[in-house]
Amino acid sequence: MRQNNFSYLLVALLLLLVAPPVLATLFGWTGPVIRAVPYTLVMVMGVWSLRMTRTWFHTVLGLAIVGFLLEVLHAASQHVATTYLALSSFLLFLLLCTFLVLREVLSGTEVDLNRIAGAFCAYLMLGFIWSVAYMMLFAIDHGSFQGLPQTGNDLQLLDLQYFSFVTMTTLGYGDVSPVSDVARALAAVEAVIGQFYLAVLVAALVGAYVASTNSATKRGN
Repeated sequence: MRQNNFSYLLVALLLLLVAPPVLATLFGWTGPVIRAVPYTLVMVMGVWSLRMTRTWFHTVLGLAIVGFLLEVLHAASQHVATTYLALSSFLLFLLLCTFLVLREVLSGTEVDLNRIAGAFCAYLMLGFIWSVAYMMLFAIDHGSFQGLPQTGNDLQLLDLQYFSFVTMTTLGYGDVSPVSDVARALAAVEAVIGQFYLAVLVAALVGAYVASTNSATKRGN
């Protein structure tokens, strides 16, 4: 496993989480720009971090290029069709990246900080995967969620991104809530996966890392 190849992706994912609302609040950036810039950054860092076999690299790179072109097209036209094409491309990109990250994190026996960073990358990508899924559901049925603005696709995406991570961490503030059966089912599955992921996978990796560090320290003494 390459040293620290997941640390940059982790930073990019954290920026994707906080950058859109900060850009909108501090600089007044609205519309597709607040999504296109962070999304493109994540795709670039995802391609750079997941340089595995040539086949996987070309697949991830192809999805990133298509996603970037769709983001540019959406920024230029701001048509609803390009919005959902760009979201679909980003969803496929995140699904593939999550699979590749988890495959690398779960392989091998050595536990280091890079492997733990990869586990957190996958956790964050799960939250973004669900936020895009919620956005697509909202596009089909505007009555799926309560507490969302009825105008501005990008504003809805920010709210649903917030709802996704609130659900995955089971905070449940209630300002945005699922109404339809499909929305409730998606939220329930996300909450279960989010808790299972942290309680089992991440906790096991951190525990193994602490144990190996303590063991190495004892041997050194």
